[in-house]
Amino acid sequence: MKRFLVPLAAAIVVVGLLPQGALAQPVSTTEHIVDQTDVAGSADICGETYDFTFTYSGVIHTTEFPDGSTEVHATFAGILVAEPQDGTGPTYSGRSEYAFNLGTNDDPFTTTVPIVLRGSDGSMVRSISVLHSMETPSGVEVGFEFENTEARCI
Repeated sequence: MKRFLVPLAAAIVVVGLLPQGALAQPVSTTEHIVDQTDVAGSADICGETYDFTFTYSGVIHTTEFPDGSTEVHATFAGILVAEPQDGTGPTYSGRSEYAFNLGTNDDPFTTTVPIVLRGSDGSMVRSISVLHSMETPSGVEVGFEFENTEARCI
């Protein structure tokens, strides 16, 4: 019996001396978003100003690691509607999907967002945007910026 107690006591002492992070496990959470509606701003389409509304569902999966780093994976899909501000042009609508990953190295991310909108008059607008995250030097995310947006009215 003494032979078993000595290794057990040694193991307890070693485990007690380990930093708390050495025994910690990553903690993961998943958030499901269903039928969320956001006003997505306004933009010029074919010479007219339109207001955008995005109704979407998605999932955000976050993992927090014992060393304090965080990893985020997100996917969204929904319907984008563009309505003319003056009410004279066609209303455009279409599906949009995008996903992004934020890794543990705090680097900004880049993703493309392809959009095809069909007008109530049969016209079509195609857009491909490159979405970049922006971060402060301390690594805090402050927002997003669309760059290289290309829209064609057909």
